[in-house]
Amino acid sequence: MAEVVEIESGKKNDCPRLAEALRLCRLHGAILIFAKLDRLARNVAFISNLMESSVEFTAVDFPLANRLTVHILAV
Repeated sequence: MAEVVEIESGKKNDCPRLAEALRLCRLHGAILIFAKLDRLARNVAFISNLMESSVEFTAVDFPLANRLTVHILAV
């Protein structure tokens, strides 16, 4: 298990620590867990790309949100 802390703004699409977290999740078959959905990204295309990745993810502030809910909230 690893912890990766991303400090980049959700406004940016280039988040190197998030990319590393996604790589680790793929490598270990892990779930990406983040604190707040609204802090992950403010860009619909970025959220869509994340949803299309092979990584499962969940937000602590909205754990029952499924991929459709996340997409709608991103809009």
